[in-house]
Amino acid sequence: MQRDGRRREQSGRFPVSFRLKRKAMTYYLPEHLSFCDCGGRMVFLDLLRDRYFQLSPSLGTALGALMEGRAAPAPEVADLVRRGLIVNDPAMGQPIAPVEATRPARSAIEDGAPNSVSAWRNAPEVAWRLARASAQLRTKPFCAVLKDVRTAREKSRRMRRDLDIQSVQRFAMAFHRAQCLIPIKPVCLPESLALLGFVFSRGALADLVIAVNGPPFQAHCWVQTHDTLLNNPLDHALSFAPIRVV
Repeated sequence: MQRDGRRREQSGRFPVSFRLKRKAMTYYLPEHLSFCDCGGRMVFLDLLRDRYFQLSPSLGTALGALMEGRAAPAPEVADLVRRGLIVNDPAMGQPIAPVEATRPARSAIEDGAPNSVSAWRNAPEVAWRLARASAQLRTKPFCAVLKDVRTAREKSRRMRRDLDIQSVQRFAMAFHRAQCLIPIKPVCLPESLALLGFVFSRGALADLVIAVNGPPFQAHCWVQTHDTLLNNPLDHALSFAPIRVV
């Protein structure tokens, strides 16, 4: 009996309790993708392909498990990897999580912030910015347009103007009143891009919020600073779920 025990010790095999467990793979969401819960379904925005899409229930369940750090069925994980919806390199992605955005609490255009400058004075600039935004959207990929937004925002940040929220609201009202003089039907995306350019040029900071709702599916966007909407009624914005904040 002792010889048998010695033989087991010399065999180089470890007891079961000492065997190493294989570490579970960690996955990440590629930078060009973002998602939110829209009517109980995971809705994605793909900036590279400029499209929205929904996950099937099985893939949505698998992604939800990965998001919570739980194991997911191997076939669904393999399908998510194959579609490019998750990656295992942290340098190529970010933690898997839905978009978080500050919930708006007020609207500048509904509050009617005072503005002493004549609307006609700002009308030429606002018209130019609206035309420029429309041209950008026609001629450039959406991801390139958003890159321009981030660049302009950083330039505005470097101006280091100490502006309070009331000042930013006044800029938004100046834009809105001048826009009312321009015979162009408002469309949320070019309007928001033009407004961002308008406030950035004055050293103010704001975010572009892209959002969705449904069913039926709808996409929308607005400009927001902190919890204040700059170009949207409050009730309308609250009916959408943010899917990207720039």
